[in-house]
Amino acid sequence: MATTHRPRFHHFHAVRPVALALLAAGLATPAAALNYVWFGSSGNWDNGANWSLPGVPGAGDLATINAGTATLSFDRLVGELRMTAGTLTGAGLVITGTATLVGGTQTGTGTSQFNGNVSITGNGSRTLSGGRIMVTAGTTTWGGNTSDGGNDLNVNGSASIVNTGTWNDTNTFASAIASGNPGTKVFTNSGTYNKTGAGTSTVFTSLNNSGAINVQAGRLSFFGNVGGTSTGSFHIADGATFAFGNGAGAGLSTLDNASFSGSGRLLIDTNGNPGSDVRMIGTHTHAGQLAITSGTLQNDGSFTAASYHQTGGELAGSGTTTISGTATLVGGTQTGTGTSQ
Repeated sequence: MATTHRPRFHHFHAVRPVALALLAAGLATPAAALNYVWFGSSGNWDNGANWSLPGVPGAGDLATINAGTATLSFDRLVGELRMTAGTLTGAGLVITGTATLVGGTQTGTGTSQFNGNVSITGNGSRTLSGGRIMVTAGTTTWGGNTSDGGNDLNVNGSASIVNTGTWNDTNTFASAIASGNPGTKVFTNSGTYNKTGAGTSTVFTSLNNSGAINVQAGRLSFFGNVGGTSTGSFHIADGATFAFGNGAGAGLSTLDNASFSGSGRLLIDTNGNPGSDVRMIGTHTHAGQLAITSGTLQNDGSFTAASYHQTGGELAGSGTTTISGTATLVGGTQTGTGTSQ
């Protein structure tokens, strides 16, 4: 009698296409992110012996630096970054996910590109130095200090910050993006900067604003050391202050047809440095108060404000300054070929 053979079904051949399809559809569970901790001394990022796990952190992993110096010889990409101390230097680093900056230094000529959310938190300080560029494309939260002077971000050399996302300044107490040694320091905002904390935030960089700056509470001050240009929008809520000025010998910081909203105070204050200038060109209208305490406001366009208060400094230029309400002149100078009415 003939023997009947049943066909054999190799199930793994059927499963493999299904798994591939799930991966392609994003339904398969990805591998868990690994936490690579820097070994705490000086070395090269690409040396696997310098990390707590075999190999080096990759696109889906968390890189943690608590001490030591990690040097990037080439641009690299990680999923997350956490720094409490130590130094990141060298080439660029792209962080695709979340980042927490409690302390530490980022330096060198590379770019730290934060594509996800960033938390700059705690009562300590952290440093951006050299020619390092910090790019924030997600939501950055700068807050959590518990006393004046806490949660500073020190900007040294020619380091700069470029915000293309949303920067939320929630500090309750006074804090600063502070300037150390000489160099060109610029904060460029093409996204949105929200000042919601009640404290005073002082940014010792020049400002290029083509996006939106919203001062909802407290005081936000920019004191730069090179000229900048702002064409974007400024919202200053009632009771809040936006202070604008440059350091001694820094050159003109220009407001070029920028838009203002809100009834808060626009303050020209160059931190006591004589001969420092803020220039206005084009047409500007502010429903709140224009105040000058130090430095020079050079109005070469048309500016209208609801009220005016001058205790020092200088109003100059060839343009027309119109005050629709109360004007208080305690001190200072008005000069140039322009008109005050």
